[in-house]
Amino acid sequence: MLGSLTSAANPSYLRTDVSVRPRLEYDLGSPADYVRTRGLLTAESVTLLDRGTTGELQLGQTVWNEFNRLADRDRLHLNRALLRQVRRVGDSTFLQGAVGYLGTETYGASGEVLHVLSDDRLTLGLHGNALGESLGDLGHKSVLTDFRYRVPNLDLTASVKYGRFLGGDRGTELALDRWFGHHRLGLVGATTDYGSYGGIRFSFPMGPSRYGTPDATRVHWSDEADWSYQSNPGGDRGRKLNAGGDLEKTAMQGERLYPSYVLQHLERLRNVAPPTPKPLPASP
Repeated sequence: MLGSLTSAANPSYLRTDVSVRPRLEYDLGSPADYVRTRGLLTAESVTLLDRGTTGELQLGQTVWNEFNRLADRDRLHLNRALLRQVRRVGDSTFLQGAVGYLGTETYGASGEVLHVLSDDRLTLGLHGNALGESLGDLGHKSVLTDFRYRVPNLDLTASVKYGRFLGGDRGTELALDRWFGHHRLGLVGATTDYGSYGGIRFSFPMGPSRYGTPDATRVHWSDEADWSYQSNPGGDRGRKLNAGGDLEKTAMQGERLYPSYVLQHLERLRNVAPPTPKPLPASP
């Protein structure tokens, strides 16, 4: 699907986007009264390999670390290495699968199906994920059903997820997100067998929505910066593997398959193919 925009002009043409973004992690007030922070600079490359297939690689460089002052602050580490496949079936069904390395010595595989009803208002989804210390031992699994309702004139989306989370607990997650152009503000809360938590999140663009004439490799700021605060972080699903947040952002993020998101992504890729040479002006 995505690769079709380049194959017509040059079947062997590959495009790699390299994005850079700062990242700040912090922990507030638990178990004692403190604030501990860690700063990282991450670089991510996304290579369009074929029709709907991308390879994703993310590296992180620790700038400072107050979580563990004995840690190697200058360590360059691999945060993510994924092979992703996205397909569109008909006008309203989207499929996605991903497999690879998710960081913190954790490997994983995921798949999801989203079906859109009522003119992009109601979305029904099914997500399946598996994590482990190797691809041959994916012992931590989650299966979630996903119901989303979008109010177009307000650009408001309400979602409900129910099922088995990575930590083995069963429960329900509720979320409400409001978009202001390319900026997002949201509320999230969940209750599972392990307890309840709530939080807020927002994201904003860090780079232009369109790029100039592309080369085979383009370097730019990340398209989006995410920030979130969550109460009761010890109850985070997937905490046993310390990879729940990374999994959500890489393998479980259903927003990537929204028709509006796909159309926006396709619009950005329209200038992927090498530009057609302009004809020389006619001689006088």
